[in-house]
Amino acid sequence: MCGGMDHIVHEQNLEMKRLNALLNSIPPVDCGSKAEVKKRVSLTHEISKYEDSIEELKVSIAKAQRLMLSNLSDEERNVIRLRCFKQYRWNMVAKRAAMSRSSCFRVYMGALDHLCLAWDK
Repeated sequence: MCGGMDHIVHEQNLEMKRLNALLNSIPPVDCGSKAEVKKRVSLTHEISKYEDSIEELKVSIAKAQRLMLSNLSDEERNVIRLRCFKQYRWNMVAKRAAMSRSSCFRVYMGALDHLCLAWDK
């Protein structure tokens, strides 16, 4: 549902891994020079900023999903949840939603229409 924001979270996680690798390549505080200690503190601070940013993005994604899904009926929300969030195949969506595949497609397309209208508002 929020692929763009998910991509940003993924990119920030990759950057955090890179920073952690740099951090781990610096000798421990008690063995390092002042420059190494300063670099370690700087990297730790930068990693902390990424962690905070990722947490804020996750909260924003959850709020956006709740807001968008609040515009759907229970049936539409269930089909979207099964298909998009759980990524079930259509046969499993139909089984879990207790409806035919064609009904699932109809409900899904209606839900997408409702989401597009909500997005335009």
